[in-house]
Amino acid sequence: MRVRREHLLVFAPFAALGWVVTLPFRDNAVLWHIRAGELQTVSASVLTTDPFSVSHGGMAWRTQSWLVDLLYAWLEQWGSVLAWAPLLTFTVSAVTILAIGLASWMGSKSVAGAGLRMIVGAAVLAPFVAARPTVFSYALLAVLVVVLKLERLWWIGIPLLWVWASVHGSFPVGLGLMLLTAVTLRSRKLAVITLASATTIVLGAHGLGIFEIMGAFVTNREALSVIQEWQRPDLLNPFLMPFLVVLLGLALAFVRGGLRPRDSIVLAPFVLYAFAAQRNLPYAAIVLLAASALRRGSEGRSEQIADSRHVPAAERSVVGVALAAIVVLAVVGLMRPVEWSIERFPSTQVTDALTPQETFSDLAVGGYLIYRFWPLHPSFVDDRAELFGPKIVDVALASDGDARVLDAYDLQMAIVKRLGPLAAALTADGWNVRARDEKWLLLAREGP
Repeated sequence: MRVRREHLLVFAPFAALGWVVTLPFRDNAVLWHIRAGELQTVSASVLTTDPFSVSHGGMAWRTQSWLVDLLYAWLEQWGSVLAWAPLLTFTVSAVTILAIGLASWMGSKSVAGAGLRMIVGAAVLAPFVAARPTVFSYALLAVLVVVLKLERLWWIGIPLLWVWASVHGSFPVGLGLMLLTAVTLRSRKLAVITLASATTIVLGAHGLGIFEIMGAFVTNREALSVIQEWQRPDLLNPFLMPFLVVLLGLALAFVRGGLRPRDSIVLAPFVLYAFAAQRNLPYAAIVLLAASALRRGSEGRSEQIADSRHVPAAERSVVGVALAAIVVLAVVGLMRPVEWSIERFPSTQVTDALTPQETFSDLAVGGYLIYRFWPLHPSFVDDRAELFGPKIVDVALASDGDARVLDAYDLQMAIVKRLGPLAAALTADGWNVRARDEKWLLLAREGP
């Protein structure tokens, strides 16, 4: 096969990905995951109680992502602060994008079609790409989509689901896809493999405790509702609009006869799943993009014609130069140093003034404090909704300016956004500014 301009579509997403993964670091969840991994390494066992917070310390809490936590702790040990995060994120995200392309190509045998879907998939994934355990679940789902296209590979779903259940709590998405595919294909074999895959989830480090983890999430839906990623997606948001392209491609596939009505057994639930929460968009896009590839015989015929045509030397030279430029762009992007997002986390000008007492903050700063200062400077809360529950709702109220929340918890210090409503409310109540930077304030309650 000769390299043609269509192949530029396949490689283009990786140039952009190399820059996306080195944007200023914003992900707070990976920060406490690192510390959890270190504690598990020392104790040689998974965590079953909360080690980080003052208010919930010792309460039942399990590390769903225990396997990735151990990986984070190992990587942090061998490199400088978070230096490993961009390359890890790039590698795992690249697997996701490649699997989307492969699943598409397996249906249509069209390089151009696969490349276009890889670009759309990368655009949908971009706002969600981070070093947190979720990025592994995207790759696992994309690989599962490929596996389900070849009957001889179905058995891979069994170990894949074990890994997934040890990596992230979204593993029911994979089980759901396997079950829906079994119904679509009317395959008893796949149904049995799905059952076997479901059984493996209790063979992980938590055993039957996996159901305790799932139950904790189910019983804290109110807390999840105030976390942005769990809210319904606004597809008019420019960062989320690429998903509309996914839906358009799916509609065109039905119109052009590339999909059968029976395929809706898989597709309809994933469309509905996408609209349930913003965080569901990448999962739905991975499945829907692979499904929207027209079957061989329609899109595939045009590709076969393109394969047989002569590629002029000039075109091969231009394509070669363009491919080299894509590689250089990706490498240059990956070489950029890791920087903290000043919108997301306070600088050392603020944190150096902390004293060893519980300090109010938003969820993101809570994870940052665990990473940077635990156990010296305990945080008030972080994004573990399954643990903190109603407390997360209180943080949302406080962030909107309700200073009574800090009174209710008898908090004496707070890290708040300088231009946020809570900063105005606290300063009006007489709180003192202990430190500040461009975006943040460290406030202390006025002494007696």
